[in-house]
Order: sequence, then C-alpha cells, then structure tokens
Amino acid sequence: MTTFARRVVEELHAFADIPVTDRGVDRAREEFHARLAERSERRSRSRWVLATAAAVVAVAVGVGWWLTDHSSWPVPPAGQPAAPLRQGFIGLPPEGATPSTPISGELLLSYYSHPDRTGTWHGYVYVFADGRVITAVDRDIPQGAHPRFTGWLERRLTPEGVELLLSEVEPLLSEPVAVRLFQLPAAGVDDSHVARLLLDLSWLPASAWEDQQFRAYVPSAFAVCYGSGSTEDQPDDPSPLLTALPDEAEVLLRTKLRPEAEASHPAMVRLPQAWGRDMPPNWRGYCSVLTTAEARVLNETLDRSGFEEETPGWAITYPLEVADPARTDATIQFEPVLPHGGWACSGCG
Repeated sequence: MTTFARRVVEELHAFADIPVTDRGVDRAREEFHARLAERSERRSRSRWVLATAAAVVAVAVGVGWWLTDHSSWPVPPAGQPAAPLRQGFIGLPPEGATPSTPISGELLLSYYSHPDRTGTWHGYVYVFADGRVITAVDRDIPQGAHPRFTGWLERRLTPEGVELLLSEVEPLLSEPVAVRLFQLPAAGVDDSHVARLLLDLSWLPASAWEDQQFRAYVPSAFAVCYGSGSTEDQPDDPSPLLTALPDEAEVLLRTKLRPEAEASHPAMVRLPQAWGRDMPPNWRGYCSVLTTAEARVLNETLDRSGFEEETPGWAITYPLEVADPARTDATIQFEPVLPHGGWACSGCG
C-alpha cells in the first residue's frame, strides 16, 4: 500500500465507524490518478487536490461499506457512544492505560480453538462470573489490534446473559464447565460448531449484554514465559535460559518464577500432542509473573541490551541465544495475566 493510501486508511479509521478495505482504496486511488492526468495542464491544483482528497475518502468509505459484512458487528445500545475502532493492542498496554477491573475474577468457562481441530479461527475465550467475556482471536474485526489478530478484548454480559451462554454451551461439552481448563466437545458434537458458538457471540440477544462493545483488556500483570526445545531430554532447570539474559533480567525472573505455571497453559511448559501444534521436540518452559510496571522495565532492559524483538503480531517475543547446543528455538514471551490468575499463549498454533 502506498503512503498516500495508508494515510487515507488511517484517517478513515480515525473518523469512520466502518473498516476500509484495500480494494476500496485501490479504486479510489485509480480515480484520483485519472482525474490528476486530465487536469495536469492546470497551473494551480491546490483547490482541486483538496476536493479530490474528499472524493477519495467518500469513495473509499462507500466501497468499504458495501464490500463489508456488518451482520455480526455489535451495535451500541441507544444512548451509549460507539467505541473507537482498533481497541486492541499487542504487548504492553499504552502508558497510563487504566487496568481492567475487577483485577481478579472467578473463571466459569474457557475454550481454545485450533484450526487443525476446529476448522475455524485460532483463538481463546474466557467467561467469568462477573460477566466479562475475554477473547483473543486470529480474526479481523474493526476493534482488533490489527487485521490478523484482535489482541485481548473484553465485553460484559448481564447475569442472565452468563446463564444463557452457559446453558447453550454446556450440553455440547465433554465435561461440566470449570472442570477442565480448556473444554473439549462432547462425543458426536462438531468441534467447529462449538468454536464458532463461543468465538462469535453474535447469536446472543442484545438483552444478554451489559456492554456489547469490544474494549481492550488491560492486564495488571504479565506472565513472562521462556522455554526451548531440545534434541535430548531436558533437566527441569530454567538456568540455561535465564543466564542468556542480562543480569538484572535474570534476577527479576528467577525471583518471580511461578512453579505452578504448568497449570495455567500447557503450551508454555510441556505440550501434549493432543493440542495439535507444531512445537519443538522435548519442549520445556517456565513462567514468571510480573506486575505491568516490572514487565515494562524488563522489556526496556532487553531492548537496551541489544535483544531484537520478533514481530509475529501476537505478543512481545524475543529469541534467546542459549549456550547449550542441544537446545533449540529458545524464546521469551510476554503474556497478559487474566482475572483468574492464568494466561494463554497468544502466538501458539
């Protein structure tokens, strides 16, 4: 996309309530250049350029509107202002962002969708007793962090909405809700149906929502997880990973190491083959839980020490150079801690 087109998209995202597609911008840009050629003989184009810019905006908005399916977009209730677009973010929250409240919450249901298993989006959904529905999905929605990933977003159900959601979903699951960290479908139930039911909640009536708009989930803490694969069995010892970090980072992470990390997300520690992910062999990982302020200091320390952040678009991730030649694919990754005290693996899959 050219600089001109990108500027148009940015302006439209800032002031419009709809997304703008590349196709719409391309069509508008073609019209722009056609008109520019027709009037190239004019000595002064200043007024015309302003008019053309307005036409580009109008055409892009119009084309974007007609080419977009709006059926599942949440509509704010009367009297409630529409939330700005692109609510989600990747990595640490913006400076000064207010943490989501309440900080802690009772987890009622969690579900993980992997495309290899469900044939639909890769993503997570967590439902809490206070009504919060926190999701992260590899899907393009207007409020998402970017077109490939929504980031961690939250909405809020009424108490009746929570009951309705659980009553519809629980009969489809292999175990009662809250028994398993991530639910699996009951025998004979199509996993893709369960995934779509939970990852796209547009089937719920408006009355089920206390706040239907997507808003960024702003964590109060981060799980900083580090691990590696290996060509041989690894001892249960994080030291080879931690010593690859600057001294102050090693001390911080070792002090905050969470021994029960395995219960929070299997992918961060030892990955059962049933999860269907292509992970390095003999993977072993560890997690340290930091406050957001500590995570920000760690992030700055790694940047200042010359660590180069990967840009997968899901989480803050750095490759690690570990002295042990048997270790492979060593990484360190920042994940938001969710209200129940656990975390997911945004980039896994």
